[in-house]
Amino acid sequence: MLPNLLPGWQVRYRADGLALSPPAGGDRGGIRIRERQQPLRRARDVLASAREQMAFFAPLEVSPLEAFTTCEGEFAAIATIAGHRGAVPFERTIALVWGDHAFTQIDGGTDDAPAFARFRRGVRDLAYYHSLGLGEARRRRFRYAAPAGWRGYPRGLITEWYAPDFPADHGFISVFPARPGHDTPASELDRLLHEMSWFGFERDTVEGPFPVTARDGLTGSLWRPAGRFGSGTPLFFEVAVLEDARFRYALRLESHAANLDRNRAVFAELIASVHGLPRPAATGAEPALAHWVT
Repeated sequence: MLPNLLPGWQVRYRADGLALSPPAGGDRGGIRIRERQQPLRRARDVLASAREQMAFFAPLEVSPLEAFTTCEGEFAAIATIAGHRGAVPFERTIALVWGDHAFTQIDGGTDDAPAFARFRRGVRDLAYYHSLGLGEARRRRFRYAAPAGWRGYPRGLITEWYAPDFPADHGFISVFPARPGHDTPASELDRLLHEMSWFGFERDTVEGPFPVTARDGLTGSLWRPAGRFGSGTPLFFEVAVLEDARFRYALRLESHAANLDRNRAVFAELIASVHGLPRPAATGAEPALAHWVT
């Protein structure tokens, strides 16, 4: 673990991670690493909680949130909150590293103004090199733009988005986790249709495939199955599968005939916004930590 690279720092083990203190006579302040935090939280919510905790440092300034990926290719973000305790300035830098079901929070603070930049970079580097150990080849969430006005509900690694006036407008989108492997897009379609058949879906027609492309450069295919569950109302689907060299990204729209064109337009925009999963990076010596390891 990276704190082993900080000789002279005091390391205290806590139930939820580690507390790191600089060497005696060095910079003032400390860093907390809280692992396996649940449930998953958005960065803006974590920062809002931190601002409430720091109310006595007001007025507060929060830096723009910087999103990045770790050396393992996991999603991460960082921001700094600056304030004053009387005449003494204070900075708190918070980095978050998200896994599938939990996240790590790395939190560093100091009132030693000459050390501000060192703490900011130190927290960022601790996050960049933080290892979740989940492995690259696994089912994972991926980035895309949420459909405006639609309500999202996570269900495990799947997220479902419901039209603003659902159920009056029977339109919803399922975003499935990216799947590693070398299956073809057509096989992903067959899998999704087979799973739908478990619940009694009877397919009438399938149109396609039609080519689709995301702005990130991913390409794939889209099909338009239609059918019904038992004697229910006819349903119209769109199933899109994008791909890169490592993963398949599957999404599905379900809609009644009413508002079908509008729902298809929303689905097309969501497809275009999909980002491929980042690759792990090779690690090496990090000069920014030299002041702590020499």
